[in-house]
Amino acid sequence: AANTPRITDKGLLIEGQRTNLIPNGEGAGASGTSSPSGWVVDQGFGGLYFTSASSGTDAQGYGYFQYRIAGTTVFTNRLLIRPHGGSGRPVTSGQVYTLSYGIERVAGSYPYTFQINFAWLDAGGNTISSSYGAFRTPSGTKVRYSETATAPAGAVNVRIWLDHTGYNGPTGTPVDFTLRVSGVQLEEGAFASSYIPTTSGVVTRDRDVVDISTGSWFNPNAGTYYAAWNKFGGNNSRILSFNVTVNTPITHSVSNRMQIFGSTINLDGGPVFPNVLNKGASSYATGIGIAATSNAGPVVTTTDLLPTPTILRIGPVQGTNEYYGWIQDVRYYGAAKTNAELQALTAP
Repeated sequence: AANTPRITDKGLLIEGQRTNLIPNGEGAGASGTSSPSGWVVDQGFGGLYFTSASSGTDAQGYGYFQYRIAGTTVFTNRLLIRPHGGSGRPVTSGQVYTLSYGIERVAGSYPYTFQINFAWLDAGGNTISSSYGAFRTPSGTKVRYSETATAPAGAVNVRIWLDHTGYNGPTGTPVDFTLRVSGVQLEEGAFASSYIPTTSGVVTRDRDVVDISTGSWFNPNAGTYYAAWNKFGGNNSRILSFNVTVNTPITHSVSNRMQIFGSTINLDGGPVFPNVLNKGASSYATGIGIAATSNAGPVVTTTDLLPTPTILRIGPVQGTNEYYGWIQDVRYYGAAKTNAELQALTAP
């Protein structure tokens, strides 16, 4: 669910603010042979129709639209499902958008392919151009896919089609299959974030952040920060920072380096990597400075110090710098670890 702590087998999930622009991403309201509320289905091509339709929730908590198609094709055709109504969803030209969805073959044989079609429309409802996702072949296990496209100049709306492209196949083809489409989400950004459930309107998930007030446990004269994280998106992402977020003892930069930032500090703590577990640590001591390392690499130092925080933040935001990923472990030690201890602490 949006705006609640989300703890997984990879750790605490931290993400920036995103909005699901699909009003009924859950696919709620389908029954009999009727599509979900607000969805549009072009059916009947070649004599093929829904023989049953339903909405529900799968074992992972995603709302879904399940439908069965059966019959024999009488001429070449295709079936299109649009997970929204009206003239489309509003967009901004030049903005990157990502559509994510789950698809699963529940029963029968699906001999065709499945593709996402973005139709970009101008203010008069005319199609400027179309963008297409990869061809997908639904299997018996649910898979979540994502497709990314950029709104062209002049685009004010987008129509999204879930396109059963293989229906352009030969006539006289017997068809009988059941598919399940789940958790449909359209959002601004070049990658998919976690699903934000919607049933009757767009929903925005707030930025995730954890604030911990410093107190008697914090040593202003010497200490060590440690974190283990797995980043899948974002730019200069703060893993840990202070109440003034320019000051941060552990950052995963857009160039995949661990950095310590401050008003007078930009210390490179070594390489880190997206989509894998990283470990980083930085120590400080009055009169000595800062030492830092990532993934048991060489320790780097500076004689500068960060200011004393009143709040320690996990996954903070500074301007447009947002973190997307998991935080598996965060520790604070009230003493400055030695260089050898820093390397041992961040060893794989």
